Amino acid sequence: MIGVHSTGPHSDQPLLYDDKCEMLCFLLIFMFGVGICFQSHSYYDHGKNTKLKSASVQSEESNFWNAGDIPTLNRKVFKGMRVTIREHPYIASVRRCIMHYTVATVLTKNLFVTVAHPLIDVPLDQLGIVVGENYADRGATMLTVVLMIVHEAFDRYTLAADIALLRVFQDLTFRCSVKFIQLVHPMTQLNKKRAFVTGWGRCDRTGRELCLPRSGKYTPGEKFDPMLRTVSFILNQPNQNCERYKQNGVILKAGMFCAGPSRQKQEVVPCMAVPGAPMVVNGHLAGILSWGYGCGYNYDLPLVYTSTRHFQPWLIHNIPILRRISSNNLTFLFEGKRAYILSKWLMLTRVVSPTPFQIPRKPMEVKPLDKVLATLRGRVYDIRDYMYGGIHHKYKKRLYDKLRSNMYRKKTTLANFTYNPQGPILDPDFTMTENTKVTGILNVGDNGTDSEYDDYIP
Repeated sequence: MIGVHSTGPHSDQPLLYDDKCEMLCFLLIFMFGVGICFQSHSYYDHGKNTKLKSASVQSEESNFWNAGDIPTLNRKVFKGMRVTIREHPYIASVRRCIMHYTVATVLTKNLFVTVAHPLIDVPLDQLGIVVGENYADRGATMLTVVLMIVHEAFDRYTLAADIALLRVFQDLTFRCSVKFIQLVHPMTQLNKKRAFVTGWGRCDRTGRELCLPRSGKYTPGEKFDPMLRTVSFILNQPNQNCERYKQNGVILKAGMFCAGPSRQKQEVVPCMAVPGAPMVVNGHLAGILSWGYGCGYNYDLPLVYTSTRHFQPWLIHNIPILRRISSNNLTFLFEGKRAYILSKWLMLTRVVSPTPFQIPRKPMEVKPLDKVLATLRGRVYDIRDYMYGGIHHKYKKRLYDKLRSNMYRKKTTLANFTYNPQGPILDPDFTMTENTKVTGILNVGDNGTDSEYDDYIP
């Protein structure tokens, strides 16, 4: 197609353009939007108001890591077998600014489980999920993450309770390449069973394996392999090689289990050190890869997984609540996330910067959804925790604590209520809630005012 376009004083001089030019313009606009994610961000620990400290970093030339530190995974895959997504349709790719970031597992049509430590301070506007793809650098549709629930006992320094749930706005359409996986039964014996661990990792540095190298902002100096791979091994419990962690000052917390082979016994053994990679036994989810000193070091040890059997009460409590929340209930979070991303894009692309958004000097309004989310066990994050420097986060945390306290008081009152047939007929719900009912805006300041909320406004 050839068109004619006239501009300004040179209207007599036609400007020719074709479809390629139009596509180039759209591509440039898209790249400007993606460029938002490449701006420098400063993240901080919401709980301690301190900048984040990276976990211990180990060297491939050293024998072991520093005593007492938690060795983080190096995202390496060694001698992993290439597979298709149809063989493991429960695998999902968590994207950060479009790029693959970590691995998640499909639990329901809109719920995923993964490890918490890679995501704990990543702004929710940067996260999305892609399913049904063999390659981690492809995908036609990205699901919008609107909620993240991190276990209440998670510790970034010991990686205890390293588990999180991700709720997306859109519902999945199950097909041959997208299916959910069930949790393993708590009483299932895993000893002597074959386990499969699947995910995407970085290329082998020896160069002896086929790899399609990619690079990314969040894995500097590494060559990422977008092909889906899996490794398998027989579970042996107890695993004598896991004792080396204890000898080097690392004690496995409750909910952690060490599994897999060690290069101290087998010099050439397949391994995968990818955070969030699921361990599947007999078609059921038994664990999620969390940390460990293995896969590519001189003295490999078995890796450490988060046990879904141990955290099954936490999952069983939260999953039904999240399943009852419809997309309509999450619309305001979805629209808020999209609007926030658009506002950042406008700030980046406009020649004249728009007027900065003025934060209203009043608390957040309590939504009906907040009362439901307060019933979840764990730390609940949504886009409101990260907008405008995270000024709402502390207030939202105190708001949820207040809601949970009211719910606990309500349950306690019901438990202590005794029916007296000789007395007047009373409604225990009315008696219990008439002084604690939450409506409109909730003031959570210690003195009953909003003064504490003012401290969070710069």
